[in-house]
Amino acid sequence: STDDWLASDAPDILEEVTARVATGQDDVRLMSWNNGAVSAQDLEEFTASVERGVASNVAVFGEMVPGVQPQENMFQPDHVGWYRDLGIEWITFFNSMSLFTGFPLDVELEGSALYNPVTLEDGDDDMVVVPVYHHSDIFDHGGLRAWIKQLEASQSGDVLLVIHFDADSETWVGFDGELADIADMDVSYTTIQEYLDTHPPVGSMTLLGDQADGIGDGYQSWAEKDINHEVYTQVARAREMNAQARLIANGEANVESEEEESLTPRLLALSTTNYGLAAPFLHPDREISARAFAEEGVTLATTARDPAETTSPIADNSLAVINTRPSSEPALVHATIAIPASDYVAADGLTISDGDGELPLAVVADDSGDPVLLEVDMVVTLAEAGITTLTYSYDPANPATASGALDDSALDGVSFGVAPGTIHALL
Repeated sequence: STDDWLASDAPDILEEVTARVATGQDDVRLMSWNNGAVSAQDLEEFTASVERGVASNVAVFGEMVPGVQPQENMFQPDHVGWYRDLGIEWITFFNSMSLFTGFPLDVELEGSALYNPVTLEDGDDDMVVVPVYHHSDIFDHGGLRAWIKQLEASQSGDVLLVIHFDADSETWVGFDGELADIADMDVSYTTIQEYLDTHPPVGSMTLLGDQADGIGDGYQSWAEKDINHEVYTQVARAREMNAQARLIANGEANVESEEEESLTPRLLALSTTNYGLAAPFLHPDREISARAFAEEGVTLATTARDPAETTSPIADNSLAVINTRPSSEPALVHATIAIPASDYVAADGLTISDGDGELPLAVVADDSGDPVLLEVDMVVTLAEAGITTLTYSYDPANPATASGALDDSALDGVSFGVAPGTIHALL
């Protein structure tokens, strides 16, 4: 919106914010380039959304502080290290007593930590959390003046009270009166970065689970509708096809270019407005837009994957099992192998081998047509983020180990929570 919609539809807003940044009244920090549901993004998508957002802010405003307010408060613990690797040092989270938002149900801050920076830890990674509040908290404390009096009575030293909410919210109406009511009080106005520059964290905290604005666990509002599952399934499909294309092509320049092109619609399909917060339905225009972005992502991912297979064909009588995940372990893999009807005698003529020998197989034959289709299940030890090549042959004169089932020993070590590998090609 900074690069496009605001520039064309509300340039006065950009001009006023730029002027305030130049005089030091305001700072600009990151949200996300794509208005993104960042906790649903993989590392590639997360990195792109942060880098594009930073570049956009710097290009428009000339500078940006190293902080972030994640869209819709969405967060997962891995983000601590991910943000720090990308130069983002601090994050704002609602510590509001409104149960709709924030982390108070998971972590209870006390004392000076309620209004000061706190270190957020995840393993060896850490970043600074700044607790923020919104208008419901002003009402909860009896108004801004009453709240400040409570702080004066309960806190020693400096405190940072951040009133933080959507700029277009009607709850800002009348806020000038709240500010006028504290004109005679001992308060000063600052920016978050200015305060952090002189105030180190006063405590530490850990968030073990994901966070989001919403009902239930925070994600019900974003995941309960059919359209949510439909759009995200397409996003996941495009993501997987891109990863497969990258492995198959092995650095082929034209394929990498197609992969990069497919990333943009995937990011736009991951915008939070495509998932909620409305319930139980989204506006029909929003559903149309969400589907369009998701389908474009799949189309461009297909455009990347198809030439990748052409660029890197595999040998005759071979199977290539793709594993895009950064782990190596046994997995149950399914393949369909076609045998000319004139050559087919029985299923046990099929042999499939990896580099260590023949694999146990479960084979079901569909001999109703020509060719005969052999539906094969087998356990394959997947290569870590790589391709495992298998070879096969069909010789009914030399029966193999195909038995129509896989026994316990063949399935030993298989995690059925792990998705199986993807057959690249059957040639």
